[in-house]
Amino acid sequence: MIIDGSKQRKLGVVLGYINFLIKMGTQLIYVPIMLKILGQNEYGVYQLVASIISYLSLLNFGFGGSYFRFYAQCKDDKTKEHKLNGTFLMIFTLFAVLVLIVGIVISINAELILGNKLTSSEIELSKILLMILAVNMALTFPISVFSSIISSREAFVFQKLVELLKNMANPFLTIFILLMGKGSVGLVVVTTFLTVVAGIVNVWYAIKKLNVRFSFKGLDIRLIREIGIFSFFIFLNSIIDQVNWNVDKYLLGRMVGAAAIAVYSVGAQINTIYIQVSDMIASVMAPKVNLIVANEQSPMRELNELFIKVGRFQAYIVVAIVSGFFVLGKDFIVLWAGKDYQEAYVITLLLIVPAAVPLIQSLGVDIQRALNKHQIRSLVYAGLSVINILLSIPLIYKYGASGAALGTAFSLVVGNGLIMNIVYFKYIQLNIFDFWKKLFPIIFSSFIPICIGFIMNYFWDSLSWITIIIKGIVFVVVYFGVEYCIAMNDEEKVLLKGRSFLKKKNKK
Repeated sequence: MIIDGSKQRKLGVVLGYINFLIKMGTQLIYVPIMLKILGQNEYGVYQLVASIISYLSLLNFGFGGSYFRFYAQCKDDKTKEHKLNGTFLMIFTLFAVLVLIVGIVISINAELILGNKLTSSEIELSKILLMILAVNMALTFPISVFSSIISSREAFVFQKLVELLKNMANPFLTIFILLMGKGSVGLVVVTTFLTVVAGIVNVWYAIKKLNVRFSFKGLDIRLIREIGIFSFFIFLNSIIDQVNWNVDKYLLGRMVGAAAIAVYSVGAQINTIYIQVSDMIASVMAPKVNLIVANEQSPMRELNELFIKVGRFQAYIVVAIVSGFFVLGKDFIVLWAGKDYQEAYVITLLLIVPAAVPLIQSLGVDIQRALNKHQIRSLVYAGLSVINILLSIPLIYKYGASGAALGTAFSLVVGNGLIMNIVYFKYIQLNIFDFWKKLFPIIFSSFIPICIGFIMNYFWDSLSWITIIIKGIVFVVVYFGVEYCIAMNDEEKVLLKGRSFLKKKNKK
């Protein structure tokens, strides 16, 4: 049975949130086990190495974010489409070789790169982890081509199912490996194994089910140059994202030590999940945005409507997470990670509150790329990433892990909260005033469940999983009840009630 693009997007979002709930549930179980078995120092080394290896993802030079735009331009010409596929696969295979070489060099020189705050045994462990994760990162490059192809065909149901199965398998394999005493080395081996399996499945689906073909004949230098020019600013933006989200761990490793990285990483891990769940709706809309720009003579009216519509849906989720963590996060951190990680509550808030604006507006990134106006965003973020580093260094000396998060928070507030909204209005021509006017009721309404949440905490201050689960259920019910009564428009209420309601309404 063939599912059309609209249904694929809706089912993709639903599967994405199911995926999130399962991922959250499994992490509630296996992360405390991992922290207990590995210990604070080994967990800190593991997180430090993972953050360093993540920089190797930059070696795709922004090409990964450009496939949608070029596919939208040639989707009706099979010859051009096959040549585009072949060009991307060839380029990403070369990038994979480059990643492997750089990863080996980093592993050999780990002591020089990581500094003198780690012990000799931690340095030796980091060398092994760096080598395995470099192999894993290299494998993801050619695999990512097939992932982009599947997304461009809007096969989101298959893609989310693969992701769901991968996330379900990961914690069980991880716990099994940890209980066998394989430590962090076992963790990265599991990660690499799942990367290979998911990659093979994606390759099979693209070739056998989507009938994707690759042409390597007559290399189109003009196409490569065009992709390279378009991708450069995506590459620059990727560098900035890596700096904003991963440089803190590196600075803490150089200036403080593994224990501080472990505390920061608990907050950063929550932030990562927050970003993933908040971006699920926008992530399935990129192909549609590119098709609007490619097919419409005057796309801005339709893009503005989509920007507001998606922004409102994302706001319901983002505001729920931020306000819920504000009320219940401190108890959650203590129960989940332990008393030694209480500082992670402040760190998490410093990361997720400023990130709320770019997450609500994340479709704007795809709109910029589709319009080929993403250059200014990269330049703005480049300047702010430098400010982030310069601020974080003295703040780390004074406040430790919280200081690192504070530097990142400042750059996010200035960059995403202020400058990018000016850019959206002046340069991209999105109606930002109307956007925030439509979103204001969602944000304003959240103060009611926040107040009720703090009243619950005042009169019921016992610390247990049962308590926090009951409080969480009450908070969610109150939050969405308030949003339904105050903020939701008629279209959103119909979608919430389901298609059966819509059919009944039409019959009348």
